[in-house]
Amino acid sequence: MHDEISDVLAMYGEDRKRLQAFEEWANTHGDSADNALMLFSERMGKAAAEVMTDYNRIKDDPEARARQDASFMTTEGLRMSAELVQGAANRADKAREALRILREDEEE
Repeated sequence: MHDEISDVLAMYGEDRKRLQAFEEWANTHGDSADNALMLFSERMGKAAAEVMTDYNRIKDDPEARARQDASFMTTEGLRMSAELVQGAANRADKAREALRILREDEEE
């Protein structure tokens, strides 16, 4: 029983250290991290939209597809790139939301 109590206390002690470290980080860097994630998300979202626009413009035009496929980036590569870039933007948005939630918890 004593070992179990020691394990629980050790676990909470580690959680407390992590919480204190996060609070220090959030107070020092939280706004900068939030701004960086916001800018990254906006730019990646815009880039994804531009690439998807290019893909949609050429996907049904056999001649345009052939020209694109002969280049460095194939037509399907455009679509896949847009999806990857949009995924990065979405993950940045999720990170911002997590940071916002953690910072709210810190203020309570």
